[in-house]
Amino acid sequence: MTRTLTDTTWRPTRLGTAVVLLGTLAVSIALARPLGLEPSIALAWTAAVPFALGLWLVDRERWRPAARFLAGVAVLPLGVGVAVGAVYAAVTLFGSLFPQPTAAQVAEATLVVLGRLAVVVGLTAAALGATVSVGDLADRDSLRRFSKVAARAAFVGMVAAGVLGALAVVGRTELGGRQGSVGNAVGNAMDTLTGALLTPGTGTPHLFSFAALLVLASLAVAGALRSLPIAELLDAPDAVTAARRALYQLALFGLVLLAAGTLTRFAMSPMRLRRVLPIAAYDSLRTVTTLGALRTLLVAAAVVGLAGALLGWLFRRLARASAGSAAVRNAPTAAAGALVAGAFAVHGPLVDELRAFVLANVPYTVAGTVREQSGAVLDYYGTFTVAVVLLAVVLVAATMTLVAARIGVGLRVLPVDTFGPALAAAGLFVAAAFAGTTDAVTPVRFLACVVAALVVWDAGEYATQLGDEIGRHVSTAGVEGVHLVGTLLVGVAAAALAVGVANYGTAMSFANPNALPVAVVGSGVALLALVFALK
Repeated sequence: MTRTLTDTTWRPTRLGTAVVLLGTLAVSIALARPLGLEPSIALAWTAAVPFALGLWLVDRERWRPAARFLAGVAVLPLGVGVAVGAVYAAVTLFGSLFPQPTAAQVAEATLVVLGRLAVVVGLTAAALGATVSVGDLADRDSLRRFSKVAARAAFVGMVAAGVLGALAVVGRTELGGRQGSVGNAVGNAMDTLTGALLTPGTGTPHLFSFAALLVLASLAVAGALRSLPIAELLDAPDAVTAARRALYQLALFGLVLLAAGTLTRFAMSPMRLRRVLPIAAYDSLRTVTTLGALRTLLVAAAVVGLAGALLGWLFRRLARASAGSAAVRNAPTAAAGALVAGAFAVHGPLVDELRAFVLANVPYTVAGTVREQSGAVLDYYGTFTVAVVLLAVVLVAATMTLVAARIGVGLRVLPVDTFGPALAAAGLFVAAAFAGTTDAVTPVRFLACVVAALVVWDAGEYATQLGDEIGRHVSTAGVEGVHLVGTLLVGVAAAALAVGVANYGTAMSFANPNALPVAVVGSGVALLALVFALK
């Protein structure tokens, strides 16, 4: 029988799911503590919750716009847990292991850092898989939908970062042969344009700019009346039609004035115009065309009219399509906009804290350079631009995580029916394999983690099979208990044999004890590969 998210009866059994969760958590703690990776693993589990929540939200049939919006917001903590956890581990490890006096020690320390990062990646994947195994939330459709939501949010973040960065670059670009930057020039141009439109000089008439404002305001308001359903709302179609006709006539009159203003602006001097016109007509023309309140009213009418015309165009587009589908489609974009707004609210303290953390943990040999370069970047671009760039990086990291999951399912590296347990077990084994090559993790701890990974995989797969065939309404604890005990016995027996072989190898005179951890890890990899091939 096919499982659906609306029917919890056919989901994986609770006991098997609990084994997956607890086993993954136990191995994460067992490997993180001796390696000093507790903060990174805590961030990994922080990412696991929004990962499962996002997969659940994108399959909601009720309140779909709100669900897609929340899924877009959930992309941020997913990316933070995935990216920040790895970056935190990398920065702290480089700060504690470097500098090294010789090239050989540099290479050795670099391998240590890469191995620890592999452990972080493995345990992060395990946390993601264990969390989604609770309700068997991951399938091809949910991964595809959530990855599209994340991609749209990441695109908005990248566009915002690109625009802010471009504005900073353009604003600080020096003008060739002139004093000041492009930003100053743009600001001066805007001030000049604002003054010419709203507060021109009162000594002479300004017919050209006044006529242009009159034409623009009349056409904009007429367009708004045409686009918006004002006639239907007021139940006065004749009045609205008459108003539009009057506005078009006013725009035509403004065009006549614009032609005259073009003549007076470019072909006739103000002194000559004063000699041609009577004194009263000249003074009236000068007063009307330079009146600041009237010009402000025309500018406001033009802005409101253009906004109304745009709003009417959006309404018509939504009416032709579907308001619900448009809201669902654009909800991730709105969520990304909200995230950018949130970055604006906290950009100063956030960037300062991150910079202080990096400076406190990087090697002292490069701390001065990092301080100088980061200060120059912040002075040039500003903290808000840097915060939005970091937001875009986090959103891209979340998107790449989802894309990697889809690729794993598409290539059948991860089975779609048991995606959660398979990902959890694979992540645990990768983490244990890399951790087992260090002195901090003993061979016994390594083998215990390998056995736990095998138990997580087998228990999760069996729980999914029972949920498909029997369901949760029938107690399966006894059957699962027997199956779990059998898996544990096989795993413990194999681990005990490996420990015995390792102890025997240590006592052999021709053996290199330093190579034994690597040999134990290699045997564990071969064992798991054999089991995988048999299954």
